[in-house]
Amino acid sequence: MERFRLHGEHLAADPISIAVTTYGTQSLYTHECLSAIRGWKTDRHELLVACHDASPLLEHYLRACVKDGLIDRLIETPSGYGHTKGVNRCFADARGRWLFNIANDIAIGPAMVDECARRLADPQLGLIGWHWYNDGTFWDGDRITRYQVRDEARPRLDPQDEQNIRRAPWFTGRTFVGLGAPLWLCLCNTAFFGIRREVWESVGGFSPVYEHYWADDFLNYAVLDRGLDVAAFPEVFRQDPYFREI
Repeated sequence: MERFRLHGEHLAADPISIAVTTYGTQSLYTHECLSAIRGWKTDRHELLVACHDASPLLEHYLRACVKDGLIDRLIETPSGYGHTKGVNRCFADARGRWLFNIANDIAIGPAMVDECARRLADPQLGLIGWHWYNDGTFWDGDRITRYQVRDEARPRLDPQDEQNIRRAPWFTGRTFVGLGAPLWLCLCNTAFFGIRREVWESVGGFSPVYEHYWADDFLNYAVLDRGLDVAAFPEVFRQDPYFREI
């Protein structure tokens, strides 16, 4: 466990659990993703990999990563298990206080995960991750005052997505009231995100309502509905040495 000194006393840093899910038999993405993690992983970081439909090459590589200590837990899942269920499975076994997902087609550089975990110590921040076009969605009291809609010409949610949100077990209506309408927001792409364990457990993780596309938005709305902010990772990391799509 990584340690630091405060007033002469050695203190252990809170552990960070990182989930990676494979994508079918594709080997290149997973190799590049895990190779990047190898460059900065410390004893503070726990790496869990959910694997399905692995090619012989990918299976051999993953087992070698377990043997050399890069992967702390390799979880075999059924054929076609998918990303969202894979993340849920990893986080259910994770031991860390901070939970991070890194999609296997993303390469993360040094310091980024640790800095995002440090920011999650702010109780108002519910989720931190990768945003395409903005810095996040933020509450000010009982109103959401900083946000961006996906489409200015069509700002409201599609009726089916709105109804799926209203039927969710976590739904209180707080977000729609805070926005003044059920708006379709530009939210975090969960190919990379970090969240506190208690927030993840309170919203129930990724919902089975969406297996892939819109699963990101659904998780974001769940966090916002708890009155918590959803923020982009710091701008200093928005460049190739720290964050890169493979």
